[in-house]
Amino acid sequence: MNESNRVLTRLEVIQKMNMKKNVFSVFGAMLCLVFLGISSWANAQVVINPHPIMGFQFGSKDILNFDVIYSPTESVKVQYEANLLDANGQLIVQFISGIHILKTGANSYQPTNFNIQQTRYVNRQIAEAERLTSFVPSGDYTYCISMRCVDDPAVCDRTVKLEVDYSACNDVRSEPVTPLLLSFPEDEANIKNKRPTFTWIPPMPIGNNPNLTYTYKLVKMLQGQSAEDAIRRNRPLFTQSGLRAISLMFPNQLDDLEVGDHYAWQVSAELGELHIATSDVWEFEIEKEEKVTAAFITKHKIGLEAYTHSIEEPFVLVSNERYTQDNEWKIRLKDETTNQWQDLSYLHLEKALGKKNIEINPNDIQDMEAGHSYVFELSDHKGDKFYVRIIFTETNEK
Repeated sequence: MNESNRVLTRLEVIQKMNMKKNVFSVFGAMLCLVFLGISSWANAQVVINPHPIMGFQFGSKDILNFDVIYSPTESVKVQYEANLLDANGQLIVQFISGIHILKTGANSYQPTNFNIQQTRYVNRQIAEAERLTSFVPSGDYTYCISMRCVDDPAVCDRTVKLEVDYSACNDVRSEPVTPLLLSFPEDEANIKNKRPTFTWIPPMPIGNNPNLTYTYKLVKMLQGQSAEDAIRRNRPLFTQSGLRAISLMFPNQLDDLEVGDHYAWQVSAELGELHIATSDVWEFEIEKEEKVTAAFITKHKIGLEAYTHSIEEPFVLVSNERYTQDNEWKIRLKDETTNQWQDLSYLHLEKALGKKNIEINPNDIQDMEAGHSYVFELSDHKGDKFYVRIIFTETNEK
């Protein structure tokens, strides 16, 4: 064996020795942790482990799922108390069990073997909500399991001491079964009605409760402000509580909403003093009104009647007859001042002309001049012609 091979062999031996040392070090650390855990478990007479509550909703009895790890070898009689509290720490419901024999090792409990001896609802409104839906209302909760010895005092002194607090708690959140949804005006809608009726969809199934009421709030949004920020910060234009219907007509005492302004609104639901759900915040805008002239078309001849209309505003051609061939309409325009005709097919109005009326904007028509008299000629799929005469002016005056 040459010198380079001997050097390589020595390096391999050293590496293997280091690997063994590392293995022993890791193994030794694991043993230490195990011994520490066993020692810690041995020092703890009782460990209560409430099970996490899974899912978006839960019922109050779901808190009765827990394990109790008991280290002494002597069995002992105990009694459990399970409490559900709201976000403010106020007791909602309390369950007290019958007598249980706590044995060495893991003792598991569920609602079926908790052996409920007493149920006490402190919050009757939550009790009613749970009766209707099988779930507690949406919100943040805390649930706690505690245990006390009910055996002979001497047995308790050796096992589960009376002076020691044996309890454990967990936090949980409940979501609404179905949310409270706004309906009209739709979010980010442009509406013309300055006094709209507001409607919403109740949270179900608790929405069937005749005692459920709603609180409505309407605010005006500032420029650049979000709807959520407006609801939170701005002074309400109108707010009303105790509503039992799922709609609200525009209040008589409130002035008309302003054209061009943006508004935000929100609704919440309550059962007595208990908050059930709050909707999202929706916004809407009151759009500007447009004055539109309605011009009725006449069949077969150009009548003497003329409509007068501003050249700056749209107008509507109205027909009292029904047509089925929507796509075969043709439209021409005659300037009676110059006696010139032009085809208006570039406006792409053919299909719309099959409806009862069609809106036309003079600004979309080429070479329109104020003061001129124009005749619109409409031809259907059979070749029948319909006419209307309009004199366009510079102003809105008629």
